[in-house]
Amino acid sequence: MTRNLYLGADLAPVLAATSPQGLVAAVTAVWANVQATNFPERAEALADEIAEADPHLVGVQEAVLWRSQTPAGPGSATHVEYDFLQILLDELSARGKHYKAVASVTVGSDFEAPRSTPSGLQDIRLTDRDVLLARIDLPAHKFSVANAQAARFQNHVPICRPVLGCPPNPPLRIERGWVAADATHPPP
Repeated sequence: MTRNLYLGADLAPVLAATSPQGLVAAVTAVWANVQATNFPERAEALADEIAEADPHLVGVQEAVLWRSQTPAGPGSATHVEYDFLQILLDELSARGKHYKAVASVTVGSDFEAPRSTPSGLQDIRLTDRDVLLARIDLPAHKFSVANAQAARFQNHVPICRPVLGCPPNPPLRIERGWVAADATHPPP
């Protein structure tokens, strides 16, 4: 099975921002949309679907990790707001389904930018991941996973962001990746 978790918002307004103020406004709107799409609630429906299908492997795209830092400033945001992967794994476990991530790769890079709050600026950080989940509740003679791998593709799509200017600043790198494993499932 494969599922795209949807990161929760369209990032195009952030990439199209032409000024620092426009960037803050875009990140503020994107973060509001992420919250409105309510991933914890969506994860319940996804976990129901996965539990019903009962696949041995699940490929997951946009298993996003959203983090924040208050106030905004130097360093990287580390406070976890939403960990889509962990939320989904917890929902699966609550349904008696036991999976673990056997391969994971950060894709689309790792972005951080400020948003506006009533008390000032807060950095919001998006880390996009592709993950391969495997069942861990089956005996090895019925299902096994080996040689799990994950990597980014060598080529990438460069995007010039108006707020940064290309040139003189280098373009933003949008990287993609892959996950794989050798799975053994003997015939019934």
